[in-house]
Amino acid sequence: MPGDLLAFTERATGKVGIAKPDGGVVGEIAVGDGTTQPTGIVTGADGSLYFTETATGQVAQYSHEVVTHFSLPSAASQPTEITAGPDGAVFVSETATAGVARVTTTGVVTDIALPKGSAPAQLDAGPDGAIWVAQNGTNRIARVSGLLSATSLATPTLSVTQRTVAAPVSALVATSDGAIVTSNVPSPTPARLANAVATVTPCAVGPACVGVDARSQLSAMTHVVDGYLHSAVSPAPSSDLVTALHPVSWRISGLDEYPTPAAQGATITYLLSDGWYNLTYGQSSLNPNGQVPPWSDPSRYTAYIKNTVSSALAAGYGIDYWEVQNEPNKECCGTADQQLTMYQLAYDAIKSVAPTAKVMGPTLAGFADAPYPTTGVFVNQSNVDLRTFLSFAIAHGEHWDALSWHEISPDYNTALNSDNTPNAVADHVRRARALLAEFPDAGMPALVVNEYDSPGQTAPGFIVGFDSALEGSGAALASMACWTENDASGPYSSCTNGAVDGLCLRGGQTPTALYWVQKAYADLAGNRVAVTTDDPEVTGVASVDGSNVGLILGKHGGCHPLGKVCSSAASTAAARATVVSVRAPAAGTTYAVSQSVIRPGSLTPTVTTSQVTSDANGNLVGFIGTLADGDAVSVTIAPAV
Repeated sequence: MPGDLLAFTERATGKVGIAKPDGGVVGEIAVGDGTTQPTGIVTGADGSLYFTETATGQVAQYSHEVVTHFSLPSAASQPTEITAGPDGAVFVSETATAGVARVTTTGVVTDIALPKGSAPAQLDAGPDGAIWVAQNGTNRIARVSGLLSATSLATPTLSVTQRTVAAPVSALVATSDGAIVTSNVPSPTPARLANAVATVTPCAVGPACVGVDARSQLSAMTHVVDGYLHSAVSPAPSSDLVTALHPVSWRISGLDEYPTPAAQGATITYLLSDGWYNLTYGQSSLNPNGQVPPWSDPSRYTAYIKNTVSSALAAGYGIDYWEVQNEPNKECCGTADQQLTMYQLAYDAIKSVAPTAKVMGPTLAGFADAPYPTTGVFVNQSNVDLRTFLSFAIAHGEHWDALSWHEISPDYNTALNSDNTPNAVADHVRRARALLAEFPDAGMPALVVNEYDSPGQTAPGFIVGFDSALEGSGAALASMACWTENDASGPYSSCTNGAVDGLCLRGGQTPTALYWVQKAYADLAGNRVAVTTDDPEVTGVASVDGSNVGLILGKHGGCHPLGKVCSSAASTAAARATVVSVRAPAAGTTYAVSQSVIRPGSLTPTVTTSQVTSDANGNLVGFIGTLADGDAVSVTIAPAV
């Protein structure tokens, strides 16, 4: 589980336990009346626990400190094992009824029939994007294919094929090199079936295996993650450096910041709460060390909103979104109910001045799609959440144009208090889309991650992790966060000083390692292509434009010196040998390959070039090297001249 916890089932007593790495037990979760026989267990893509209930033919979800039971088609199916699929669902073996069930995070069940008497047992997700199933009642193993992307809300059309093996199989593991390792009860020795799984691209065993299939084109590159926060003043950064980034969006809180993003044609969001904070700081008896809470002086707050919007429009400034409040909490904005009042006041004020203006909210500090727990291990402050925000908006006739949150703090709204890592972001976007499907009256507001990364995650490899999670996720806009930096003159804010959120040094004339990452991302042209990885801490984005292939890859550990505090030196994420295998656009063709390794603190990448000829199947090795936490690499592949 996230947080280095371990969840386990207690079949005989009908409970689920949670343990610490040192062996101490955090607690036990009672499941029903204690007779459901919880058996297999896994952490799902949404951070919830999922486990089978063999006695009742159900799959249970433990989330928000509540156990929800999802019924399978047959109460007598005897579900035993469970695994997390690459599509965001979980897959369950139905031992008694010879089937495999696909169960989504919202409890939608798709049943897949297997041969009668197959007695499916353990399952595993293979490097081919399929689910492999041990069958204890036959001399065969099953492959379930047809899974869709993890960002898709459509129901997949699944199919089953069979492979004959020497003996019935009770357990199996699909390895990264395409083998299937199996075991069965009578034999003391596991069997290894080489080349059983058709991996996307070849990769040696041992290193992190990354595959780029340039012949499997997806949607066009959106460059949604090319968004920035403030950073355009005191002084303005070099226009040449900014232009090379091709900014898609920019988030400002003053009209002095407007010229730089406007010159780039970026989508501009104006954050209103900063001006209110500066205007009213220290003037409230309710909050002497902060702003006047908007709900406590509605007439003055409404006048401020109207004046700011009307002044900007009258002066001809093109603001695409008006954002109400940054990171609402008790200190700025009161209770959840008082926060909702603030949003209603601002929404009505904006629309009274400019009825067609686009409005954005609630801009939470962390993702939350349900009310925060008020008791228990994962209790959090009583802030507004996306579900409550949408429900209130619909009830009061508000139609928000963008639904926003930040990815700079953990998701406190799951039972597991999930880690703040890049890998969580795509799942949050998927959950936000699923939430909107529950509120059709809300329309289709754009999904906006208007701050991503935290102080421990401003290293090149982590930024690539966010690029990878957000590109193609369905998010409409995403902006980097800005923090305090240091140089020989002392600390300074990357929110100003021309620093572009840390992409430039103080003064805005010298690019940093982060700049080269985002420039490489901006240079990815054409259509996005599939990138597979067997290491969740090594992810990337790739594209193909005609005969040219581009890739950025980054390493981002969950526990590391640059991010989450490690419990010991031994738990620090280690460097990882990495191999990138590419299925190039053409077979038997010589390509010029350029590799730029970008390391934290280095102002210039280390660049190497070579020529590589693709084999008869179009495969070539695009990169071999060792990536430490925070490292990134940019690879370009083009036909040799």
